[in-house]
Amino acid sequence: MCSSDLDTGLGSRCELEGLHHHAGRLLLPCKNARLPDYQDRLVVFYYDLADGSTGEVISIGRGTVPGLKKLRLTAIDQVGDEIYLVSANRLLLINLKTQHTRTFKLPKKYHEQIEAIAVMPDGSIFLAEDNSKGLARLTRYSGLDELEEKF
Repeated sequence: MCSSDLDTGLGSRCELEGLHHHAGRLLLPCKNARLPDYQDRLVVFYYDLADGSTGEVISIGRGTVPGLKKLRLTAIDQVGDEIYLVSANRLLLINLKTQHTRTFKLPKKYHEQIEAIAVMPDGSIFLAEDNSKGLARLTRYSGLDELEEKF
């Protein structure tokens, strides 16, 4: 263990994948639930860098997110009150205040294994992936209007 390793205590709840910093907190999406309380739930945890506390940023039932078949969160970004998440071949946009969700289909022929997302100030979206064929790819979309809204 490195002297700078952080034990968030979240690893026993979920396999975490993805990382984003926002307002002094690390945001950590749950890729695979390890406890029954998190089964079939879309969960994003936080780790507060100032005091080491943890908690849930959002926890909503998978059934309340239209078009979401697989729940395997792999990438996260936050802009204001909106969280952008990637799960399989879906881009999820969730408003933290209202918990309103929008789902966008990501073309499977272009995206096999998305590992990171970055939303730019102009609204463009970058997706990075490392797929099973060993190919790394960085894709830019001009914005959400370039993606097909699934529901």
